[in-house]
Amino acid sequence: PSVVLNVSPLTYNLTGYYDNNGMMVKVSYAYQRGTITNSNVYGIISGFPGFTVERSMDYGQVDLSSSLRLSKFLGELPTDPEVTFDVQNLTHALVGRSYKQYNNLMNYSYDPGSLFMLGVRGAF
Repeated sequence: PSVVLNVSPLTYNLTGYYDNNGMMVKVSYAYQRGTITNSNVYGIISGFPGFTVERSMDYGQVDLSSSLRLSKFLGELPTDPEVTFDVQNLTHALVGRSYKQYNNLMNYSYDPGSLFMLGVRGAF
């Protein structure tokens, strides 16, 4: 049978947002159920009937964005500076994992960890 590859049967995103008086915090969660990433007929090569399916594992990631406008706390400042702090993959979820046919036959696993970013921006 034909199979549509890399299309998840379930995805969702949740976002919480707070923005008031110079402070902003946004937390978001994205989830994707595992997908079929490759379907390979191996009976032709090995002589045994059957096929193997490569699947990605379920994946959920939490991200954080925040900013603080310094002039709200330190008074009038030139360029109205704002400090930002962002974290991608806050919960250190494994980004890429796949297995062949059975989930104990791991094909690959990719663990980039979390990414932290600190910045300052202003208006000229």
